[in-house]
Amino acid sequence: MPITDLDYQVICSHSISKIERELVIITPISEKEEAALDKLSSDNFVVITRGNQDYTIEIRNVIAYGQIDFHQSSDDFNTLENMTWLNHMINRGVCIPADYNYDEHCCYSPISSYRYYDSTNPAYVAQYYHACLGKPERCLIFKEKRHGVIKSR
Repeated sequence: MPITDLDYQVICSHSISKIERELVIITPISEKEEAALDKLSSDNFVVITRGNQDYTIEIRNVIAYGQIDFHQSSDDFNTLENMTWLNHMINRGVCIPADYNYDEHCCYSPISSYRYYDSTNPAYVAQYYHACLGKPERCLIFKEKRHGVIKSR
């Protein structure tokens, strides 16, 4: 499956300071990009392009990549579940559908409209966004820092 310009999802973002934000992004990757990520070390980086945005990927910002099994019974899911990249979300998590079925990428709500809940479980959040991307065979979850003045409302 070729990677298109908009094949990425911002899972969450938060302020680190008045001028810096950290985003967690998930995107499909090609075999070639995976091979480049396999060679990452603390003294080099990989650049991937999505649309008109270049992302510089350093090993310290990689959360997970490759052929990740997002099914709840998998070792990969359990590993994601024990990660801490959503720990900054103390009061609210990432809004995802309740009654969600990953295999069918749909919700079976007992009421007439969909229900949502805030999750701080990285495995459920990553599973949902992986499905939103069309369940690509290979993907990358990474952190990206953005600099600039953050205006509050």
